[in-house]
Amino acid sequence: MDVQTSVIGIDTLVGTAVSQTLIDSDIPLPDGRAAAAVLCVGTQLGACSAEAQQDAVRASGSLTLLLLCQSPSGEAFGFSAASTFVHGMELPGAAEGMAAAASAQVLECTCTAEAGRLHLSAILELSAQVSAPAGEPLVTGITGVTDLEVCEQAVATCRVVPLASHGVRVRDEVAAPAAARVLLCHGTAQVREVVFNGGAVTVDGTLYVTVLTASEEGELTQQVQIIPFTDVLEAPYAATAWATATVEQLSAVAADMSFGVVDVEAAVQLQVYGLERGESRVVLDAYDGGGTLACTQRTMEQLLCSGVEQKRFAFREGVQIPEELPDACRVIYAAAAPAVTGTFEREGRLGVDAMVFVNVLYQCDGGQLHGFPYDLPLQLELDAPYTPDARVSLQSLSAQLTGSGRTPELLLTLEAQALLFDRRPLTVAAGVEPVAAAAAPGGIIVYCAGAGGTLWEVGKRFCTPLPRLRDWNPSLEADATADTVLEEGTRLVLLR
Repeated sequence: MDVQTSVIGIDTLVGTAVSQTLIDSDIPLPDGRAAAAVLCVGTQLGACSAEAQQDAVRASGSLTLLLLCQSPSGEAFGFSAASTFVHGMELPGAAEGMAAAASAQVLECTCTAEAGRLHLSAILELSAQVSAPAGEPLVTGITGVTDLEVCEQAVATCRVVPLASHGVRVRDEVAAPAAARVLLCHGTAQVREVVFNGGAVTVDGTLYVTVLTASEEGELTQQVQIIPFTDVLEAPYAATAWATATVEQLSAVAADMSFGVVDVEAAVQLQVYGLERGESRVVLDAYDGGGTLACTQRTMEQLLCSGVEQKRFAFREGVQIPEELPDACRVIYAAAAPAVTGTFEREGRLGVDAMVFVNVLYQCDGGQLHGFPYDLPLQLELDAPYTPDARVSLQSLSAQLTGSGRTPELLLTLEAQALLFDRRPLTVAAGVEPVAAAAAPGGIIVYCAGAGGTLWEVGKRFCTPLPRLRDWNPSLEADATADTVLEEGTRLVLLR
């Protein structure tokens, strides 16, 4: 007997973990500044990395705060502050060297001014997934055995692979009449299109920049600028490909007031991904007419990436001002941080439950500035089939306020990205060994099938090749195969 084995590119799911972590710390203020109140808080999460450890996974990343504060004299000033986090999560079965991916989202963020100092309290939700290749050889063929029956299957493989990475600088001017200084500036990037041409890929994207400026008289104004950009990267072709764009640096400087513009410059990191597809035939099970071999089987949970879905959403929602605050005379600024709270199925499509945490800044009739947080629940539906293992992320592209009174309107643009995964149980042959032939009953055997039994199970039980079963039982369809399910009570005749 000759057994052929091979290591094939099957990725198996080791496990997933979800956990929350608290960031509780003081925030250093710019030199010479004291804060009497926090008017508005915006958050931006950097890329989250993960490392598999023994029965655990460690996620790390950074949280950037965009803070608008009020000094004891009543002057508004803004600045950004970053805080890093590292959080470990239990994940049985994980080990060093396994592939790990993680994501983070802000569930709660409060910043308070105490005695001129600032204190941060933020709750982050981290989710991680660990996978590993099926590193042990699997049986792909058996030869040299008489009356051999082999049940085999073509197993599809599909995994996410990085194709190219490159940084691009984006520069533009934002119209900002009467802007004397920039208080806050933040931006997000969206990839619109990925096109291959020969050995290169062209990535078209959009940079969304939000700038909060102050005039010489102290009047605050928000400006939103949409800046297109294009970059060409060397990359091998992939039938299914997509790209992500991350704003790593962003600066905004008010030019001479006579120009009425703010100069914006951003460093955007592009990462192109593709799906690597393949197929391998593996042996699931085998037996012979003499009962002289036995298969050692292994059960695994195969993880397949089936694609990616990206979609942009625009909303116009009313924002209710709290009862204890006065009416809005002029709306100024909004910061939005979306979080995925769950997924659901709607007519076979992938739906997403989300919560958008909004910070609103406005001015009342007396000229005073007021800010308050507002939680906005949303439901999104993607143009993708539902899968419970989808990894969905959300980012806010832009948020603006209009109107006045008790219910100003929020104009919100979100982008959703979903990596779609299929989880498939797979039982395959991991080895074949010779065994002593067992004594088998002779004569005529009449077998009565139970519910859900297959022709393969009958043949293996009685060490009978399937062609003989079909010859001895004309009632079976001529094309009956190993996985043919027999009706309960079906009688089969076996001659031994």
